[in-house]
Amino acid sequence: MAKRSGTARRRDDESVRTRAVDSVFWFVRFAKFEILFILFFVNAFIIFKDLLYDKRCNGFVVFSAADNYSTLGVPKAATIKDIKAAYHKFGHQNKF
Repeated sequence: MAKRSGTARRRDDESVRTRAVDSVFWFVRFAKFEILFILFFVNAFIIFKDLLYDKRCNGFVVFSAADNYSTLGVPKAATIKDIKAAYHKFGHQNKF
C-alpha cells in the first residue's frame, strides 16, 4: 500500500478495522470540498422543492412567459384595465 501524506507510519499489527477507519478518514479529508458541494445541493433541493411543487395539481409548477394572454384569458389587443381585471380574477382563482 502506498504511503499517504499526512498519515503515521503503518505497523504490521494494525487490525483491518483500524486500517478501514483510517482509509475512510483519509477519504473524507481528501474529498472534503466535493462532499460539501454535494451536501449543499441536496440541502438546497430539500429546502426549495416545496416552492416549485404545487400540491393542488400533483405536479411541478411551470412558469412560462410564452403566452401570458392565453393564461389570463384575454386577447392580445386587450386594454390594461382588462388585463388587470383578468390578473385579479386569476389570482383569486388560484390563490396566488
